[in-house]
Amino acid sequence: NFGSPKITVYLPREEYGSLFIDEATGDIEIPDDFMFKNVYISLSTGDVDFSASVTDEVKIKTNTGNIYAEKISAGALDLTVSTGKVSVSNVTCKEKVSVRVSTGKTYLTDIECKSVISSGTTGSISLCNVIAEEKFSVERSTGDVIFESCDAANIYVKTNTGDVRGTLLSDKVFITDTGTGKVNVPKTISGGECEIYTSTGDIDISIQK
Repeated sequence: NFGSPKITVYLPREEYGSLFIDEATGDIEIPDDFMFKNVYISLSTGDVDFSASVTDEVKIKTNTGNIYAEKISAGALDLTVSTGKVSVSNVTCKEKVSVRVSTGKTYLTDIECKSVISSGTTGSISLCNVIAEEKFSVERSTGDVIFESCDAANIYVKTNTGDVRGTLLSDKVFITDTGTGKVNVPKTISGGECEIYTSTGDIDISIQK
């Protein structure tokens, strides 16, 4: 009875150019000791645990598995999962954070970036202390969208089946529409636009002062 084989690659702690990994099955872990210019990781089945700093773009894709990205700074972050969870925490990005999930939950915590773009079919997304200079754009077919102490200049949220709720940090001009749900948003008339659309689900947003 043999366990799964494991490969450990040791590199000096310094800055590198590009990191390319194309793997069929297995977990990948990149610790915080390294700095790269670009990172591209593609995985069929397995988890990715990424903590290195990247000057330009981090692009990680896995078909079945989870992606964990934490304590990093990057130019841009692009994460894609077909079936699995995405967890991003303590991240600073000069450009956008992009997350695409077919089936699975997304957790974004303590992030500063230019924009957050996220699309998904089935699964909720939770944003906690996420600050975007320009915009949030979040779309889900089935799943809740939750904000906690978040803010962006402009916000767009669309979900077919699921609630949109939480707290923002500054006034917004709210534009909302829900098919069969309830709407509870501040009647503020200043700030950027916050568009929220649901087919079946409630909208409940407040401004945290």
